[in-house]
Amino acid sequence: MVAMGEVTLVLLIELIQGMAFGMALLVTPPAVLLYYVLPNLWSALFSAKSMKQTAPWFDLNQAGGALYNQHITGEGWLQLLVAGAIWRGVPLAIGVLRMRRTEI
Repeated sequence: MVAMGEVTLVLLIELIQGMAFGMALLVTPPAVLLYYVLPNLWSALFSAKSMKQTAPWFDLNQAGGALYNQHITGEGWLQLLVAGAIWRGVPLAIGVLRMRRTEI
């Protein structure tokens, strides 16, 4: 059984990712589409055998998988942090820049 803390962390991570995509695009339908499609395409790209070692550093699904089975190590936390920075930090930074330039 998954601990409540890990489930809460995964839900907060997903919430921030959705907000980041929404801020980056400023239009809801494409943001929702990218939120669901882009990570799955990225996972398919990194599922190749040659990418097995680097995949957890870039693929959020593989990096966050250890949270569900409660076997996350120190390296797993670092992988989750790096993948999270890519999948949340980059869209969030783009969104902040775009929102600073728009008129409210």
